[in-house]
Amino acid sequence: MPLYELLMDVADPDPEPERALEDIVTERLRAYASQLQGHAARDLYALIMPQLERPLVRVAMELAKGQQIEAARMLGIHRNTLRVRLRNLGLGKERGA
Repeated sequence: MPLYELLMDVADPDPEPERALEDIVTERLRAYASQLQGHAARDLYALIMPQLERPLVRVAMELAKGQQIEAARMLGIHRNTLRVRLRNLGLGKERGA
């Protein structure tokens, strides 16, 4: 299962709804990282971050209603950087670019 599905799976109700989102994500990341043991454990950032970037950019674009400048502000990056990321992630066509 891809990491973002593991993290974002809303079909799996959390038995403790009062838990902080950070705690839930940390627990799921810990489980995912333990599955990666022996697979370049020194490079967890490179293994995990690419899987999270695409859904994060998609959410920012959805919240910004397709406005790149606003989405770039939400992400804390320059709009030209966002354009490159959209193209590299294959998201340009989704937003009609």
